[in-house]
Amino acid sequence: MKPFSFSIVCFLTIATAVAQINVGNGRGAGNLWVGSHSQKTFDKLKSTTTYFAVPEVCNSSELKSVIASVWTFNEIEFVPSDAFRNNRKKYVSPENLLINLRDLEFTVTKDGFPAGFFGKFYFLVSTYKSVKETGKGEIKGDFLDISEIYLSKNLLYEEEGQTQYCLNLGLIKNYFQLLNRKLSASENLKMNDGIVDKETLATLKSKTLYLPWKLDEGLDKEQVESQKKLIEKTLSKYEFDYKIVSYSELGDSILNGEDIYYVNETPFFRFYILTIANSKTGEIIYLNNKGNFRIGPGEMKKINGLVSKD
Repeated sequence: MKPFSFSIVCFLTIATAVAQINVGNGRGAGNLWVGSHSQKTFDKLKSTTTYFAVPEVCNSSELKSVIASVWTFNEIEFVPSDAFRNNRKKYVSPENLLINLRDLEFTVTKDGFPAGFFGKFYFLVSTYKSVKETGKGEIKGDFLDISEIYLSKNLLYEEEGQTQYCLNLGLIKNYFQLLNRKLSASENLKMNDGIVDKETLATLKSKTLYLPWKLDEGLDKEQVESQKKLIEKTLSKYEFDYKIVSYSELGDSILNGEDIYYVNETPFFRFYILTIANSKTGEIIYLNNKGNFRIGPGEMKKINGLVSKD
């Protein structure tokens, strides 16, 4: 195991990361649990055309190229997000699979009073089981949630002087690779079920596990010392080789086609979703969610135990 050096990556904390993915019928705005799609639904989707609403982010053209490079499930067309929003009659159809970036905010209530707040920033993949036009010319349809790719704004790069975000294209590539593969194979992917690929996890004994970190700004001395102790304690539970990189470096590795395994952690409402994935294929070999918001020594010890097994 490589020693953890604070002289090289000083005052780092574990990042709240980009995206995790459900492939299934969503059950509510704040719910990670989804129902399974039937084979009939998957078969129907294969005959659709995908319309990808290109979001208004600083690297929109690059995003379009990344998605096009990995999408083989069906025919795909790219449209500006404003055209997508303003011409629902053209796109809302059982013959279309729709992908658009959404930014929603919710207030959680209890006994009629606000009890909490959370945001949901995600790629929504959807279609409609049926659509009809009302006498007033409005479109109404029987909506079907196909997949949701959850993002964290903490990882989106916002350029100075701009209000538009820049997505981490490497990680986006991996998630759309995974979505494309699951749809093509008619497979659901439910985060609540978890994933433990014991055979592949065991191969990490002879590989380097990449851990993306980012700087915490504005910490006082006491906070820095607390973070250092947590990081040292967490990494002390992993006996095998690892490498600490930035999310920017990780994204570049994915875009360059490197074959590595990396940890990714995404907070969502009361949960965090922790995965270990392959950078070349996007395939997840470990997935777990818990009722807290960061990886800790216990989770790292659990992963270490899985890697240790023959």
